[in-house]
Amino acid sequence: MGGYDEGRGGTSDSIVESNTLYKNDLLGDGNGQLYLQANLSGNVITGNIIVAGDSGVMISNEYTSNSKNTVDGNLYYAEGGADQAVWVWKKKEYPGFALYQRGTGNDSSSQFADPQFKDAAHEDFRLKPGSPSDKHLTVILPASPLAVLTRR
Repeated sequence: MGGYDEGRGGTSDSIVESNTLYKNDLLGDGNGQLYLQANLSGNVITGNIIVAGDSGVMISNEYTSNSKNTVDGNLYYAEGGADQAVWVWKKKEYPGFALYQRGTGNDSSSQFADPQFKDAAHEDFRLKPGSPSDKHLTVILPASPLAVLTRR
């Protein structure tokens, strides 16, 4: 998502919501489950379930040109736990969920927990009853008449 580099392309005023991003970094090159590139502005990333693969990288953004983006209301999970997961925001690496939240101001109402898929090994990403996303995952849309929606 975003432009190829600082001089080419970008993404603005887009919403990425209610997706399941499961072990997307198939090459293991550290681009994370959500790879954010240059010139991002006014985007909202909310209500998503993001599960890291072996790299442990959740979101990777190696550019400092992103501004006025909202990242919140998401559910994160990595088998190594919250302290072993990694976020890269504006070229800075944050090892651990709490450090990422404090360092960026992102995902203040997000959580880190096993989403409890029915059978991820067999690509059944339906959620078991009692999944953390049933109760706590919200979609946050600034300047929307429906400011907070509950994921169902």
